Amino acid sequence: MVSRVGIEPVILIIMSKNLNKREVLNNLNKLLYTYGLNGVIRYKQERREVYQTQSVAEHVTNMIFCAYHFRDIEDPEHKMDFERVIRLMLMHDMGEIETGDIITNEKNGEHFEIEKESIKEVAKKSPDFVKREIEDNFNSFENPKTPEERFAKAMDKFEGLLFWFTDDGIKMIKTISANPVIRKYFERLEITLKELGFPSVLEYVIVMKEDMIKRGLLA
Repeated sequence: MVSRVGIEPVILIIMSKNLNKREVLNNLNKLLYTYGLNGVIRYKQERREVYQTQSVAEHVTNMIFCAYHFRDIEDPEHKMDFERVIRLMLMHDMGEIETGDIITNEKNGEHFEIEKESIKEVAKKSPDFVKREIEDNFNSFENPKTPEERFAKAMDKFEGLLFWFTDDGIKMIKTISANPVIRKYFERLEITLKELGFPSVLEYVIVMKEDMIKRGLLA
C-alpha cells in the first residue's frame, strides 16, 4: 500500500464527476493495490532490489487495470471499442523486445525511428495476430485520432506517473531524473493529457503531482 504523509481532504474545484481530493487518493490506493501482482514472483522466487523496478509487461498489465477504472468514469455507457483499446495497449511497446526500454524523459525523434524499425523485426518473429496489426497499432498509438487511440495513449501516460506515486517510486525516479527534467515531464504530461481530452485523467494527475511534490519529489 502507498505510504504518504500529510494528506488533507482539500476539495479541488476543478474536479469533475463530483470527486474530491480524498476520493481520488482513495481510488489511487485501490489501483495501486492491483499493482500487488507485480511483486508476486512465481515458482517460489523473489525479486530483490534496492529500488523498485517494473517490466514492460507489468506496465501493460497495469495500464489495463487503469483503463477499466477510467472507462467507467470517462465512458460510463461503454461506447468505446474496448477490445481495440486493449489491443493497442498490449502491443504499443512490443518494439522494446528488440530495443530494450527507452525512458520517456529521454525519448526523441531518433528513438522513435529506431522503435519503428524494431516493430518490423518483432512482426517477423511473432504470432500471426501480432504480425497482422502491430505496425498499424504502433502508428495509431503514436498518432492517436480516434477515442480508442487517444484513451490508450492517455493510459500509457497515466500509468507511467502512477508507478512513481508511492514513496518507493519517488525514491526510484529521483535516481534517474534530475528535478528540472521532472518539472519538464509534468509540464509536457499536462499538455498532452489536455490534448487527448480525458478530463478526469488529467485531474487525477494534478492531484498526484501535488501530493508527490508535497512528499519531496522535487526536494
